[in-house]
Amino acid sequence: MAAKNEDENFERNAQNNAENIQVAADIAMESGNPYAAAAGAVVKVGDKVTGGKVSEGLGKATAKVTEKMPGGKAVQNASNQANESGLNKAAGKAASFKNGDLGDSDAGDALKKAQNRNNSRPENLRKNKQKKLEVPNGLKINASLPNEEIENEEKSGGKSGEDNGEGPLKGDGFFSKIFKRSIIIGTIVVAFFLLILALPIVVIIDIGNFEDGFGISSETGGNTGGLDYTTSDKEADAFHKRVKEVNEEFMQQNKYIEPLGIAGLYSSLKTYNARVTYKNMTTKVIRDVAKLMIDETGYYNEETYRNNLMTLIFPSYFPNATQTELKNMTDAVFEYIENYKAIVGEDTTNGCSSSGSCEYDIKGFYFPSRNANVTKNIQVSNLKVRLMECGQPYGNGSYQKAIDQPLVDFESYIMGVVYAEIGTSYPDEAIKAQMVMARSFALSRPTGMGTKAGKKLAKENGQWILQISSCVADQVFCNVNAGCSYDCSGTQSQGGIVRSGIIAGSCKTRQPLASNHKIRTLANQTAGEVLVNSQGYIVSTAYVSSTQKKAKALAEKGYNYKQILLALYPSATNVSKSSCGSASNICGSTSSGPYANWKQKDAKWGSVRLGQSNQTISSAGCLVTSVAMLIAKSGVPTNVQGDFNPGTFVTALNKNGGFSGANFAWYRVTSVAPKFRPVQINYSLAGLSKEQKLNTIRNLVSQGYYVVAEVKGNTGQHWVAIDNVTGNTINMMDPGSSSTNMWAQYNWQNTSVISYFSVS
Repeated sequence: MAAKNEDENFERNAQNNAENIQVAADIAMESGNPYAAAAGAVVKVGDKVTGGKVSEGLGKATAKVTEKMPGGKAVQNASNQANESGLNKAAGKAASFKNGDLGDSDAGDALKKAQNRNNSRPENLRKNKQKKLEVPNGLKINASLPNEEIENEEKSGGKSGEDNGEGPLKGDGFFSKIFKRSIIIGTIVVAFFLLILALPIVVIIDIGNFEDGFGISSETGGNTGGLDYTTSDKEADAFHKRVKEVNEEFMQQNKYIEPLGIAGLYSSLKTYNARVTYKNMTTKVIRDVAKLMIDETGYYNEETYRNNLMTLIFPSYFPNATQTELKNMTDAVFEYIENYKAIVGEDTTNGCSSSGSCEYDIKGFYFPSRNANVTKNIQVSNLKVRLMECGQPYGNGSYQKAIDQPLVDFESYIMGVVYAEIGTSYPDEAIKAQMVMARSFALSRPTGMGTKAGKKLAKENGQWILQISSCVADQVFCNVNAGCSYDCSGTQSQGGIVRSGIIAGSCKTRQPLASNHKIRTLANQTAGEVLVNSQGYIVSTAYVSSTQKKAKALAEKGYNYKQILLALYPSATNVSKSSCGSASNICGSTSSGPYANWKQKDAKWGSVRLGQSNQTISSAGCLVTSVAMLIAKSGVPTNVQGDFNPGTFVTALNKNGGFSGANFAWYRVTSVAPKFRPVQINYSLAGLSKEQKLNTIRNLVSQGYYVVAEVKGNTGQHWVAIDNVTGNTINMMDPGSSSTNMWAQYNWQNTSVISYFSVS
């Protein structure tokens, strides 16, 4: 029993220490002292990459120290009390390190000691120590790939294959201050609040190889967490540019690779002691690897790349490696990609957002620049955005042309504006403030422009439409589900037009955001919120880059997003929240309404015949049951008297020519649900990769469409209703089973056809 109590006490001590260390790291990062900030950043980044293992390890180490040091018990008790009472969190908000608290000479010594410790540490256990292999100068994979010597690359002044340690990152994020060559080293003095406990802990995190990830992402338009990457290492820079060239070469052929896969390969080769340098990664080698990343459709396929890494690429470097070793090397490539994305903020798991619509009870708008209220009593719901082109000169009427893009749900539009305009690196509270600013500005923009230059907020055939330009004349929008491409031709006075999707030859692109990205979560938390004045009028929140920077600075000082908004717009008095639904949740749990459990064989309606045929809902009604589910999910009114369900739906269709034989007449659905309209019928997915099918369905659902999918292909016929998409999982409502995971129940290769509807 005593041993058990000791273990419990140690765990309690370690946990309290870990949480205190996390707070100390936050304080250090806000201190202004570059060494303390760097150390704090190391702890925060280490926790992010390792899932909290850094602070957890430091917490245990501190607990061991206090067990043995004189007076350690009292110190530990104070630590426990500080954390468990909440005192540490209060101190975290109020305390700060001042410049000079950690002297330059002391800090320099600590950094040198840490560097020496790193230089002398044991090699990674995964490295292939036993084998001394002769590594080819160029990648030689198989006879189908040109087996040439290394191409003559442009010469540079850097040392061949070596990193010269002069590769700073320049940007607003804390990474710009702490990236050095291949190791980030920091020291942090953990102060248990109100006590003097100087416990220097040197933390070393081996994340330097991610410089190639930053360099390649910067060159190819990938996510860098908002940082601008530069390096004076000419060899590294040339390598990154070669990846860019190959990426563009493939895009011109309508083929799409994963540039980070090249960085991951290079990192794995270096880790496992392959004698490769940047010079060895020639254009030809990069091109050959790129060919092995894509499947027969021309798209990057992780399964394809993984298989080729194990069977072709790594064996060409390590011909004597075992299968276990080849697997470890391959895993390291994808770990690199995953961890890089974690660093730049693509792995946040704080939840997700719905793209449902909000209802805005608008009383009017207030324009601070004119100190003018404009009364306009309207109730706006299910608002869609029509993206307009920019014209030259401004306001001459040439804004009347719509971009060749589908309508966008307003809440999804706001999310995309924030992604395009400030990216992902700002503090959460600044991002939330930007959400409210973008929403308030967009709603007030047409009135502020006198509905000129193509600006409009009005109904079209019963549908609320907001027309606004997709460029800096109004707001830049980037589709978070499909990514976007910039037209930088410079022919327009208000900047280039931005279109959804990754378009070959574009001067700049942004990649789609992960389905659980923090921007989606923050959009969900602020959905429907607008800034209003004392009369309840929406404030026209005109903003420029300096406004965004002020919001960022206030967030870093501890302001929440509402405080930020009221500080930036003195005429505002409150943040008002509208009523918001979740019509098309793109990453939540499955629907819980009774319609989600409708089955075609239910005795209540299973015997209802389809048209004049001998088929019934039970025998052949999977499609109409799936469509009925989606009509119920959408909430649109129907012409059915009494309860709406598959039986009453088919009965109503039978009266309105809803079937030809037993075949469903798609366009007759409007005879029962007038606002539920077919958009695309029997759209073929044949020949697409798993990722392409997933992205197609995800993009449609995220845009508010209601999708049914045929999931048995040439093995039979069966239709299901798509509920939502969570990460890489397509959640379905299946009239034939209780399963909700579509591709766990049905082979993805057999998802051959989809059809989708919109609500008008």
